[in-house]
Amino acid sequence: MLTPLAGHLLTWYWHETAYHQGHHCDFSDNGIGYNRIGVALAALGLDAKPVTSGGKNQGYSVEHFDPEEEYEDGEQVPADDQMYPVGRDTYTVSREK
Repeated sequence: MLTPLAGHLLTWYWHETAYHQGHHCDFSDNGIGYNRIGVALAALGLDAKPVTSGGKNQGYSVEHFDPEEEYEDGEQVPADDQMYPVGRDTYTVSREK
């Protein structure tokens, strides 16, 4: 059973995509002041490391296009050409360029 949020994400054509856990989910303080989130997490007793480094942080990425949508010949459908229906309306996906 989908959660209400997951259902809405599917309805509005959001898809989970690849996400580099080690890069995007490591909130440790890097020692030069660039990332101070680790200091705040430590003060709260929370882990700053990603699961891939033995921590507890698991990140997710969703995009407003389907990275796996293909034409019949196997070629990927560009995001600009992807459309999806919601009710009686049809929408074009949006993607940051």
